[in-house]
Amino acid sequence: MKNDKDSSLNNQILSAESQAARLDIIASTIVIFGESLATIAAVLALEEEEQRRVNSNNDLETIKKQLDYLTYEMKQIKKRLR
Repeated sequence: MKNDKDSSLNNQILSAESQAARLDIIASTIVIFGESLATIAAVLALEEEEQRRVNSNNDLETIKKQLDYLTYEMKQIKKRLR
């Protein structure tokens, strides 16, 4: 009888440890998934920032071309007025 109780207690302890191990694996999987999402979000943020820089450089180049054109036009007007 004592052996049956000991055996039953041992089985319950092993079952509890097994459940704890399963929960640990599930929790670890969720953490890894969360970290993966955070990494993807960081990569997307970096890509967006890079795109903003490219757009900003394009805007600056457009403004430079406009200024060059206006400078040229002003020189042409000055020549005509002389």
